Amino acid sequence: MNSVWLGLSIAGLATAGVIIRPFRIPEYLFALGGAVLLVALGLLPWPLAWGAVLKGVDLGPNLSVTGSLATILWLTALRKENLHVSAWQFLRVGLIVMPPALILALGVLAATHACG
Repeated sequence: MNSVWLGLSIAGLATAGVIIRPFRIPEYLFALGGAVLLVALGLLPWPLAWGAVLKGVDLGPNLSVTGSLATILWLTALRKENLHVSAWQFLRVGLIVMPPALILALGVLAATHACG
């Protein structure tokens, strides 16, 4: 069970961090590579590794303004209404909201795996 939590933590956090897009490499390559690495290291079975990576891909963009097109579009719409949210404000809220959501999602994934 400890290896499951370790693997889920690595997958979720690494994928969420990669959404910031270092080197402008598409995030799906990092996500797929991360899932394959977790399976190759024997930390997680494929369905669990892929599920953890998908959780990170889903929640990761909440950390960075440039994390998703939807965020950029929302910020553009807000600015048209004279509501300004800076990148720092977005990051501060993201740092408060995203980690608990990721931990909860990974916990549900681990519990589902343990039960089934």
